[in-house]
Amino acid sequence: MKTGVTFKHLRYALDISSTEDQNQDSYRNVVDERGSSHAVEFYTQSKYDLAANLALNAGINVAYFGVNQAYSIDPRLGLIWNMNRDHALSLAYGRHSQAEELKIYFVKDETGGSTQYPNQNLGLSTAQHFVLAYDWNFSNNHRLKMEGYYQQINDARGVAGESYSLINFRQEWAFNQILENNSMGRNRGIDVTVERFLNNNYYYLITGSVFNSRYKGDDEVWRDIRFNKGFVANALIGREFIIDDNNKVLGLNTRLTFVGGERVSSLLIEETTRERREIYDEMRAFEEQYPSSFMVDLTATFRMNRMSYSSVWALQVKNMLGAPMYQGEYFNIQSNDIQMGKDVVVIPSLSYKVEF
Repeated sequence: MKTGVTFKHLRYALDISSTEDQNQDSYRNVVDERGSSHAVEFYTQSKYDLAANLALNAGINVAYFGVNQAYSIDPRLGLIWNMNRDHALSLAYGRHSQAEELKIYFVKDETGGSTQYPNQNLGLSTAQHFVLAYDWNFSNNHRLKMEGYYQQINDARGVAGESYSLINFRQEWAFNQILENNSMGRNRGIDVTVERFLNNNYYYLITGSVFNSRYKGDDEVWRDIRFNKGFVANALIGREFIIDDNNKVLGLNTRLTFVGGERVSSLLIEETTRERREIYDEMRAFEEQYPSSFMVDLTATFRMNRMSYSSVWALQVKNMLGAPMYQGEYFNIQSNDIQMGKDVVVIPSLSYKVEF
């Protein structure tokens, strides 16, 4: 049995002003709060051996979020059947609750001559997770894992009468929406992993995922979630070269990633051109999709083993082929037309680590 309590003391100083729909005349302060609160979590979990080859993991997580006085009681269950030395089948269920960023709870509504904080009435969003997995150690150095999952999201936050939902949320520094717990989502997919453990100085890990993610806002229409990319494939391949009787080790690995594009809402061309700002077709939210991306990362490490410690130099280059990251369509006020924004970022990094 494992039991614990986590207590977090939250201190905040938020001061955010913004326009609504990029209209300069609507510029106002939307969040101006300073104070403190707390969040508390209690958990307990236990493992029961029901038989020599059958084990049950059971637990519960209780959480309290002081900003809006919301709480949750989330049970977790897992059953694993070791059919023999090389094959295992497992089934798991878990309920998970989530709070949002602090600034979302302090959005002000000043209609009617008084200041209200409607988002503090929000409850926690919840998700029910179901997972069925199969493990097969098909040699001393290889493992195959297949996992099917289903996730049901309930009580997610959205805007009344619209397709907007925080299920699709990316960072918005000047967020000013008034929300309700009125949207839901569904995720389902299959993950496959083939792994070769380090042996004879080389290893690899190949993973693939095929999935479908949908949500329903307060307009009662099911749509693709922004992050419904459809598929992700990764291959990590590495090799170590032993130097000086294992006192020095040179490591090289590369990671290849092929992933579907993020989804985006279409622009209303005439309205965007006339208003000289982005106006999205919310009736066709997230119907378009960016192109797929192929990325390559390369890492080289050099380890020196001493009697009482080891030191490691590492050089990593992320996205070394310069795959573009799409930022979406925007209205260019200089050229007076709509353009696609995209960035190419290649990130090299050098690090040094000492291990005792």
